Amino acid sequence: MLIRKACCTFTFAALLSSQAAMAETMLRIGMTASDIPTATGLPNNGFEGMRFLGYPIFEGLVLWDLTRTDKLAGLRPGLAEKWEQDPEDSKTWIFHLRHGVKFHDGADFNADAVIWNLERYFNSSSPQFEPASSAMSRARVPIMGSYKKIDDFTVVVTTTKPASYFPYMAVYLLFTSPASFEKAGRDWAKVATLPAAGTGPFRITKVVPRQEADLARWDGYWDRSKMAKVDNIVLMPIPEANSRLAALRSGQVDWIEVPPPDGVASLKSAGFTITTGSYPHVWPWFYNIGATNSPFKDVKVRQALNYCIDREGLVALLNGTAERSVGWLKASDPDFGSPVNRYKFDPRQGQGAARRSRIHAGEATILQGADLELRFGSDAAFTDERIPAAKPERGVRCERGVRRDRMAGSFDRRAGDAR
Repeated sequence: MLIRKACCTFTFAALLSSQAAMAETMLRIGMTASDIPTATGLPNNGFEGMRFLGYPIFEGLVLWDLTRTDKLAGLRPGLAEKWEQDPEDSKTWIFHLRHGVKFHDGADFNADAVIWNLERYFNSSSPQFEPASSAMSRARVPIMGSYKKIDDFTVVVTTTKPASYFPYMAVYLLFTSPASFEKAGRDWAKVATLPAAGTGPFRITKVVPRQEADLARWDGYWDRSKMAKVDNIVLMPIPEANSRLAALRSGQVDWIEVPPPDGVASLKSAGFTITTGSYPHVWPWFYNIGATNSPFKDVKVRQALNYCIDREGLVALLNGTAERSVGWLKASDPDFGSPVNRYKFDPRQGQGAARRSRIHAGEATILQGADLELRFGSDAAFTDERIPAAKPERGVRCERGVRRDRMAGSFDRRAGDAR
């Protein structure tokens, strides 16, 4: 399991010997979600939803290969044994489905089930259309064109443009038994509480909104080499970091995600195992350049403020459970490139950018000043009142104003001064 803290990932579990882990029949997990992710087969709550109520229960034609933790995940065959691009049409992909796969309700997985689910996601006129899942699927697979059944175990998908990376999109399209929809009276809200049937190594046995979701090992799983190693999993939404920590310490749960950073040292000393790994993307924060009279419309203002963010200080504040961001992509990403400039905490550079801005030149005079706040969720819980402020500099004053729930500064348009 992976979890996210800033641009870093973080796994957290009680320390168990391998022998004890083998004997364990139930794993209780404290999630960061505020509610149980939707259980119709394509969960909300981002990748937390996918890793807890997505992939363990519902699968796609293509799956992530999660056998390695020291490099980015590749792909492996899922409900499709193999796939290839049509040699005569680079927009067409041919998927050869796996034989002998059953949904948890006993229904057969075949080409009809694939087409039924694709209609659920991409055809708003279909009886089984599910708006919420469709929105997520269309966002993740924006180049979906058409699809058709060739025979019971062959499906062809055509994209709107050639894309060699289409299999990396296919991992986000998970399949639910059509029988679940019929059993629920063709009502997706009721499907979520049946519970719905997938093809994964776990099946859902109970869903109680805002309380818990229970999973049980599926002994009929098609991949005998990847059978579940525990009998049951209980998923509990505990959105507040300190509450998750208390649940772990009291024995209410066995494993939590994203503990409060200032609790890491004490947990290590108490014998808990903490595992961290670098997450393959960052969570970006955007200045609101679309607002009326926004000072951020000026690229020099944005550059000045970028130099006012002490990223190394943030990593230190988070007890090393984060990484310093260097751009939209990570420096280790093959598509990162070779940028000439990399932002660092540099007030003097910020001064220069502010002096070159239109605001400093007096072109913007609408307001007396503007406040900038970067608000973090409750998981950004620290005992530190504030990081010590940097020495004010003429033109730009950069403060490391990171408190328990805010990093704040103000921008005086009259003086071109970032505070």
